[in-house]
Amino acid sequence: MISHRALVDLEFDVILNQVKRFTLSEEGKKELQEDLFVFDAENLLWRQQIIEDFLLLRGSEKQPPSGFVPLASIVQELHIHKGRLTGKQLYDIGLYLTSAQTFIEYCHQDRVSNEPQGPASDLIEPLDAELKRVMEKINTTLQAPGEVQPTHPTLVRLYRDIEAKRRERQKFSTAFLRAEGQTETFEEGMFKDGRVVLPLRSDRKAQVDAIVHSTSSSGATLFVEPYRLVELNNQVVMAQQLIHIEIARILGELSAMVVQVLKSLEALMKAISRCDAYYARSRWVEHNG
Repeated sequence: MISHRALVDLEFDVILNQVKRFTLSEEGKKELQEDLFVFDAENLLWRQQIIEDFLLLRGSEKQPPSGFVPLASIVQELHIHKGRLTGKQLYDIGLYLTSAQTFIEYCHQDRVSNEPQGPASDLIEPLDAELKRVMEKINTTLQAPGEVQPTHPTLVRLYRDIEAKRRERQKFSTAFLRAEGQTETFEEGMFKDGRVVLPLRSDRKAQVDAIVHSTSSSGATLFVEPYRLVELNNQVVMAQQLIHIEIARILGELSAMVVQVLKSLEALMKAISRCDAYYARSRWVEHNG
């Protein structure tokens, strides 16, 4: 066992920190930080072969990913709660799996010397079918920064429905404003707490069945919700709620899929950490060679 003083004299920590700058993932940094000084000749030779193999890959057609989003806190949360993830968390898992797929393809491609796959490819296996399915489902369902895509089949109908209800509300509002001679000042009415309210002269209050929401500073104008507009506003609000409910259902479905593959995801993260640590070593060698 080498002494701490000897490691300091060898500047082991200094070099280790330099190598960590070349990692692609937080897991890779952690793997390097936990790495021990190696004495065993056979182990050293095996490591050297992997690093040399990564150096061969530098000129290959496929390139490694630009990086990996951190997943440790998300995985920890799943272990504690095993519940629903946010859209952002699910989107990050999709990004991680996509980067993993890119890294796997990078490690498994032919080397520039046309040699068969080397030891770097033994560090990480191709994504299993379940992880691929989760990756594809997340990537086709969500868009940055974690929102359900508006083209999702179950949302298209709901968005179309709410637009139709908004048009009907706008048609009524325009007709009301025109009838009250308010179209020049108020083209579309006003919004109060997410509901459309319309201006009405105070002296017209008795002629219109409506809920009064507020009054202008002069008192000459009321802002009202005619009973027909109450119904139309309610329809829009209910349509919005249906969209929120459907989005929550979609995110819940994706979360359940991730929970089912949690063990596989953790195994992948471990493989990525080892692979990334050797990739970083090869980059350090290339940079300092």
